[in-house]
Amino acid sequence: MELKDRIVAAFKRCPLSSFEEKLVQVLASNRDTTAAGLTAAIGAKGNGAWQLHFGQLCRKREADLGPAPAAPGRRTPDGKEARFYTGLLADWQEDSRTFAIKAEARQAFVALGVI
Repeated sequence: MELKDRIVAAFKRCPLSSFEEKLVQVLASNRDTTAAGLTAAIGAKGNGAWQLHFGQLCRKREADLGPAPAAPGRRTPDGKEARFYTGLLADWQEDSRTFAIKAEARQAFVALGVI
């Protein structure tokens, strides 16, 4: 199954909460934005609230979307390689430290009426 179709199926099976919908909409309308910029766009303080919540949104649906890519250089508390859950739906640009919604995710959320 193609990524767009997996995304549509995942969010039909486990619909977005209103807050999760806002997280997706902020990402879709703020291409190439830092975690701090996305956090400000959801009205939160700090640098990483958007990334934390968006990662949880993705992790909750990893069985349908996944598996999540590895998070290079990061380990879980028990020493295992960490997963980059946000990377299921968003692209990360290391050089600029910015996020952008994956093209397939944009198509899926348009089809679902989220964006």
